[in-house]
Amino acid sequence: NGCAVGVDCEWRPDELNLRAGTCSAASVVQISLNGLAFVIDTQEMSPVTRRALVELFSPQKNAEWQLIFFGSDQDVHRIVAAVPEILSFHNEDVIGPLCVDLQQVCGTFGLFTDFGKDLISLSDVAEAVVGRSLDKS
Repeated sequence: NGCAVGVDCEWRPDELNLRAGTCSAASVVQISLNGLAFVIDTQEMSPVTRRALVELFSPQKNAEWQLIFFGSDQDVHRIVAAVPEILSFHNEDVIGPLCVDLQQVCGTFGLFTDFGKDLISLSDVAEAVVGRSLDKS
């Protein structure tokens, strides 16, 4: 009965950071649900948008949505760096059941063992599942 919320984010390459050992915060968060897409500039977001992100990423255990990532390890750290008020990502009991990482799902089921890759790309998944390449340009 829940809603799937697709999440992706973009960030400045870490090599360009002035402070060694730090990861770049998400500069853009992309959210999709129910046929709608939202692109949020984290450096220019309004207080209302910021509160909405905190609520989306800080669900209660009985939340009616699941967050769908592709490569959540990177995205989660980048989103928290951009919006530190999102504390639930540090609580595995709350966020664990509410997040699905499609990259991990594909790896768990061995869907891409023929590729001989450790890292599965979203383009690989789109081509294998949908039968079309993913145009990311």
